[in-house]
Amino acid sequence: MPLGTCADNGGTQRTDAPIGTLTTRDRYALVGGTPPVESCTFRMLEPHEIAAGMGFPRDYKVPPKVAKSKRKCVRGWGNAVPPGMAEVLGSTVIEAITGEPLEPAA
Repeated sequence: MPLGTCADNGGTQRTDAPIGTLTTRDRYALVGGTPPVESCTFRMLEPHEIAAGMGFPRDYKVPPKVAKSKRKCVRGWGNAVPPGMAEVLGSTVIEAITGEPLEPAA
C-alpha cells in the first residue's frame, strides 16, 4: 500500500483528505500490526516549537522572568491564547456589541 494512504478503497484513500463517517468497527489504521516497543519514541517539544505551533511570530518576545526557566516558558505557552484565536474572540465580542459583521483580517 502506498505511503500516505489507508486501507479503505484498496489503498486509494489519502490520509490527508477527509473520509466518510467512521463506524464502530475498527477498519482504519496507519500502521500494520503493533510496532515494537523499541521503535516508539517520545520527545518533549521545545518552547520555540510550541510557540510556532500556536501561530506566534518567530520574533515574539517572552518576558525575561519567564524566559529564564524552560519549565516556566512551556507553562506560559500552555496558558497563552494564540494570536488567531485572540482575533476571533475579539471580533466576536465586537460583532456582538455593535451588531455589524467584521471583515476577516488578511
